[in-house]
Amino acid sequence: MGQRHAKARLIAEEWVASGLDAAALGAFDWELGAPFVRETVKRSGYPVVAANLVCEGGERPFPAARVVEHGGRRIGIVGVTVGEVEGCVVTDPAEAAKQARELMGDVDAAVLLWPAREEEANVAARAGLPFDFLVDASGRSGRTTPERAGQTWLLGGGIKTKAVSVARLSFVEGGKAGFFPEKYDQLIDEEIAKVEKYLVTAQRQHDGEKTTPTARVLIQRKIDAKQTELAELKELRASATSDGQNVVTIRTITLDQEIADHEATLAHVEAVKATFSAMDDASGAEVVARPMRIEHGPYAGTEACVKCHPTQYNQWRSTEHARAMSSLVAVSRHRDEDCFSCHVTGGAPAEIAGFPVTIETSDAVGGGNNVQCEACHGPGRDHVGDPTKHRTVKDPDEALCRACHTPEQDDGRFDFAAYLPKVTHPTPE
Repeated sequence: MGQRHAKARLIAEEWVASGLDAAALGAFDWELGAPFVRETVKRSGYPVVAANLVCEGGERPFPAARVVEHGGRRIGIVGVTVGEVEGCVVTDPAEAAKQARELMGDVDAAVLLWPAREEEANVAARAGLPFDFLVDASGRSGRTTPERAGQTWLLGGGIKTKAVSVARLSFVEGGKAGFFPEKYDQLIDEEIAKVEKYLVTAQRQHDGEKTTPTARVLIQRKIDAKQTELAELKELRASATSDGQNVVTIRTITLDQEIADHEATLAHVEAVKATFSAMDDASGAEVVARPMRIEHGPYAGTEACVKCHPTQYNQWRSTEHARAMSSLVAVSRHRDEDCFSCHVTGGAPAEIAGFPVTIETSDAVGGGNNVQCEACHGPGRDHVGDPTKHRTVKDPDEALCRACHTPEQDDGRFDFAAYLPKVTHPTPE
């Protein structure tokens, strides 16, 4: 928990330094412990808004809303929270948000920060929320285009801060109330064209001479659903006009190497990362060079596997799995709890790995570096002792891979069918 606390303090302090106006806390934040969160917010000045958080004695630790001024315009921001909060009650977010919006009074734009997965917020918005924008404040939506829900536009951002979405508001003097996304009508036209193309193809399949009666029924169901979708899109298109309305322009910025580092922030990050190291007597190169055998527990290490499976071992050495720890050392993250477990053997979640290697035990266990044979095929010490009696996993399933290849870790790039050939080796006899 120490590393997570250090990261949380770093994030809060840097956001405050950047001039952040408002933020909402989600379930992941509260897992750090309510006392720690509240103290960190207080010390850093992190601008939390939480309309639906009521603590012991009726205390409301954070304001329900903030009104900020930009360019002569008043932007009202309401926040809600989700999750279990020690010593507090998290009330209904939609009702609390409505009440906070009413008390906030007149503003030029009303924004609701809701740090939850999209479904709950979407349902609430469609049921009626008095906000111009509902922002997924979880940082995990991956939404890059706005979506209409009732009178509210749903906005999101990139996954795990690897991208950031910027919404720029342009006001029309004397225009209609509300906002309209730039080029949204064109987006609808594109969706209409896609559905119409699908319907033509589906109808051709439905009417084909070789189509069985059962298949025809299933295809008709899809056609009916798509026709309903098409009708909804055309209805939306009929009302989709930006004439006289304020405009919101959405831009997604990928935080890649083309974005220059902020020197002061980078220095702060490096200072925090330096505190994670529990190996003051070992360099990154020494960590990577450790033997591939594992001294304790149910794992035996790659050095035990190669004795009987040299062909498979040589293929493994050509993969990125064999350099997993090096990739962390290169960015000084090899002692980071959030990264370590998926770059060593035996470090995946305990329910899958059986005997997780941790940063604290890795020195004693030794040789757990990289995604070795047993990371995919299971612990092999018993197999080494009696190969006939104790078999390992021949064909690892997709669920095992996705324990580490999560959408948040690789921005959803992982494709099991495409990735598997890159690590597949000849099957041992």
